[in-house]
Amino acid sequence: MNSKIKAFTKIIESKESIYKKIIAYKYRGFLYLDKESFIESIYDFTQNINLKNKINKIKKKKLYTPRELGISYFYRGYALAKINNIKEAILDFDKALKKSRYCIDYRLFRKLDGEAKDILETQLKLLNYFSFK
Repeated sequence: MNSKIKAFTKIIESKESIYKKIIAYKYRGFLYLDKESFIESIYDFTQNINLKNKINKIKKKKLYTPRELGISYFYRGYALAKINNIKEAILDFDKALKKSRYCIDYRLFRKLDGEAKDILETQLKLLNYFSFK
C-alpha cells in the first residue's frame, strides 16, 4: 500500500472529525482509481457521498454543494463502469449530471468505452439541448 493511501486510511480509522474523513475518503478514492483498484474506489466514493449527505441533513443546509456531490457520483460511476456494472454506473452518471453538469472529468470520460460512454454522451447532448443559456 502506498504511503498516501496509508495516510488517508489513518485519518479514516482515527477519531478525526467527520469533515476530515470526507476529504480522506475522496482523495483515497482518487488514489485507488489511479491504481485501478476500482472496488476500493467505489467503497470510498460511496462513503464520501454518504457522509456529505449526512452532514447536509444534520446541518439542514447544503454545506456540500450539488457540484461537490456530483463529482463524487461521477467518479463512483466511472469506477462502476470499469468493472462492467453498467446499470449502476449509468445511475451514478445520471445523478452526477442532475447535481451539476460541470462535474465530469473529461480525461476519464475519454477512457470510458461501450454502453456507459454511449449513454453518458446521450445524457450530455440532451442536457446541452435543454439547458438555457
